[in-house]
Amino acid sequence: MLSISTLNNEIQDDLGTYMRVGLLEPDIQDLVQNIRGADAEEIRFQAGLNVESAIRSIQRIDGCTVAGNRDGVVCIFGVAPTSSDPSRGAPWMLATDRLYNHRRRFWKYSKFVVDAWQSEYNYLGNYVYAKNVINISWLRRLGFEFGPVRPHGPFKKPFLPFWWKSEI
Repeated sequence: MLSISTLNNEIQDDLGTYMRVGLLEPDIQDLVQNIRGADAEEIRFQAGLNVESAIRSIQRIDGCTVAGNRDGVVCIFGVAPTSSDPSRGAPWMLATDRLYNHRRRFWKYSKFVVDAWQSEYNYLGNYVYAKNVINISWLRRLGFEFGPVRPHGPFKKPFLPFWWKSEI
């Protein structure tokens, strides 16, 4: 199975690109200041939290991974296992605007990461804010399926459920 450390060794380049498990305080501050507007909106509408509170909550998830380069954090991501079934996980990602400068690389490595998750879980699913079109497009390209838009979160904003199921 692919590990973050294996992937980190593969992505080393002259941009200082890295991927590591664990958020540090400078990562949190960078994300708070530079998070994409769509992700900040999604946090607020899905969890009812401000960006910093959400990130501090996320940082406790086992396997929370940060990807970045010399300019700072590009994104953080991971899978939160569900409490009811260890074979099910909820994938998530938050990004800064730096993501736009690394689209091709992001796509290449996100496919590796999702493949690794799919070897670990039988089901991956979560919700994405219906107006977060970039995330929806990315999830669709990664092979996730979508349900109809429905109200979700404390503000009952439009979200799309998405999922991937093992063929087993």
